[in-house]
Amino acid sequence: MKNVKTINQLLFLPLKPIFPHIRSGIIRLGIVKKPTSRQPYALGYLRKDVPLPEFAEKLRTINFHKENMAFIDPDEILGVRKLDPKNPRFQYHVRVYKNGEVRGHHEKTPEDHPIDHFKEVGFEPRYQEFMSMFGNMLRPTITPAVGTQGKRDRTMQRQYPGPVRAMERGVAR
Repeated sequence: MKNVKTINQLLFLPLKPIFPHIRSGIIRLGIVKKPTSRQPYALGYLRKDVPLPEFAEKLRTINFHKENMAFIDPDEILGVRKLDPKNPRFQYHVRVYKNGEVRGHHEKTPEDHPIDHFKEVGFEPRYQEFMSMFGNMLRPTITPAVGTQGKRDRTMQRQYPGPVRAMERGVAR
């Protein structure tokens, strides 16, 4: 219950285990489209000496956790959130991709603001806040923090095989 801070988040708890099926259904019905590109707000790439399990463990130690309510971007291998300690109706959302790229943004929680969340109202980069949490584990991106949706920097590309077993218990998708 440490990841539940509002009444709406408590009310959504029964839906969380089945939300991946709900998500698949609303995509199949055409209510929403499956993401075809990455969300904006690139933070950087995992440093070569930082394996994905180590990064996932760092996120877990600073209270990021797996969130079944999120849509999954193409090539995403890890998606986690952390409720904003100053206002738990907002969250920090981090995604890691197969090539080691890390993206993140601050946003309204889907439980407390479902329509605004779906429309991406209030999404903010909060680049410095993310960097203060785990920036020492990243190589800063060479593309701007805003407006890099769907673009790849092939010179920094590094392939990851996908979620690793040690993370399946914790924060991996």
